[in-house]
Amino acid sequence: MTDKKRIIVFVVCAYAFFWTLLVIAGVLIGTGIMPGDGIAMKIGVVIGSWTPTIALLVLFKKLYPGSSAGSFFKTAFKERVKWGVLIIVTVVQFVIVGCAAGLVAYSKNVSLLSTLSLSLQTIGMGFVWTLLQGATGEESGWRGFLQQTLENFKF
Repeated sequence: MTDKKRIIVFVVCAYAFFWTLLVIAGVLIGTGIMPGDGIAMKIGVVIGSWTPTIALLVLFKKLYPGSSAGSFFKTAFKERVKWGVLIIVTVVQFVIVGCAAGLVAYSKNVSLLSTLSLSLQTIGMGFVWTLLQGATGEESGWRGFLQQTLENFKF
């Protein structure tokens, strides 16, 4: 399979999984079978963010015939974490949250600490939630497969 075809198949499949999930969730919520809030929606968000990785795993043998998933992941993510960048990004995120909390506190005329929930349970769940949703699920598909394939692609 050519790189162009691999890219098209992967992108179409990833978006097909996502839109299928979205339509199913819409039907389930619209008919009242599933509530439109709470844990069901959080699970939907997590699954939705993992659709590129699900597509990669479902299509892996077609995209990389004769290769193993383990060797793919070792190659795709061999670059080491740059701790300086990680620290800077973390500090920037804390500053953004602090500024947002400060603006809310100022606009509601309450103390800054009253706008934050700093319990161990909230921080722990926030950490787990952040690991499961968003970029974590997308990395294998978008960066691991698509970016690597596009870097080698000849336009």
